[in-house]
Amino acid sequence: MAFHDFSTDKLIVIVNGRQLTDWGENDPPFDHDFPSELGVMRKGVGGGAARLDLVEPGQVFNLYLQPGSPDSAFISALKTSRATITIAHSQLGTLEAGIGREGMIKNRQSSGRGGQTITDDVFTIECNKYNDSTGGA
Repeated sequence: MAFHDFSTDKLIVIVNGRQLTDWGENDPPFDHDFPSELGVMRKGVGGGAARLDLVEPGQVFNLYLQPGSPDSAFISALKTSRATITIAHSQLGTLEAGIGREGMIKNRQSSGRGGQTITDDVFTIECNKYNDSTGGA
C-alpha cells in the first residue's frame, strides 16, 4: 500500500488560468461532486431493463478561500463578469486529476463577519463537462 499526501501544498487548482493558493480554514478547502447520477436504469416487470447514460454528468466545485485574499477577489470578479469557467485540479503524488469545462459560478455562499471569527469566502462553480482520473499510484 502506498502512502498518499492529500495536503494543500500538494493540491493544484487552476481556474481560468490562475492557480489558487489562498485557501481558507474550511477542512477541506476544496471539494467537488457530481450534480446528478451518471445515468438511469429502467427496470421492466418482465425482468428486462433499459440503460440511459447521461452523456455529460458535469461536476460541482466548492472553493473555500481566505476572505480579502487576491484569489477571492479574482473569483469574485469572474462571478461579477459572468465569465465562462474552466477549472482543473490535481493532487500531486496520487494520480488524481480532473478538468471541468463550460462552467459558471453559480453562487457565493453566505459569509460571516464582525464576530469572534470570520468565515471563508465560498464560491460554487458548476461545469457542464467534466473528465477525471483517480488513483493508481
